[in-house]
Amino acid sequence: MWVIAKYNSNEENLFVRNLKNKLKNIKIYNPKLIINCYKKNKIIKKKKSLLTNYLFFNVNEFEFSNNFEKIKNIRGLNYLLGGVKLYQQDAYKFINYCKLHEDKDGYIRQDFIELSLNKFYKFTSGPFINLIFKLVEENKKKLKVLIGNKLASINKDASYSFHYV
Repeated sequence: MWVIAKYNSNEENLFVRNLKNKLKNIKIYNPKLIINCYKKNKIIKKKKSLLTNYLFFNVNEFEFSNNFEKIKNIRGLNYLLGGVKLYQQDAYKFINYCKLHEDKDGYIRQDFIELSLNKFYKFTSGPFINLIFKLVEENKKKLKVLIGNKLASINKDASYSFHYV
């Protein structure tokens, strides 16, 4: 059974370590992506969690219900999301979708975002960071975007990251 937990932002490693100590045969899934940032004219790669302060863990339902009282007081845990039994199919679909869009190192690729023509997106890395653009055309290898009133062409495999606005 997949359970969703919200952890304190600076205590992820502590929370995961404590969770593994409390539960046996646990699988943890926290999709991450790499963002290229510019600092002093140099590209720095940062690892960020796709779900910010949330992660999934898979544990036997019987073990989870027997150890719930121990788990809810683990250091680093903010809270456990309720209704986990109702949303198991959604959790499996999301995790499989994420795994489908992982690169060889296990990080989420940019093609995770489904693009739509004439929608607005914001760059989160690269030379156009924090600029909003409109997707005008999508080809196999390139995107044509409108930044302000300027038309630009961007390689799809470039290391720019962006998200829907």
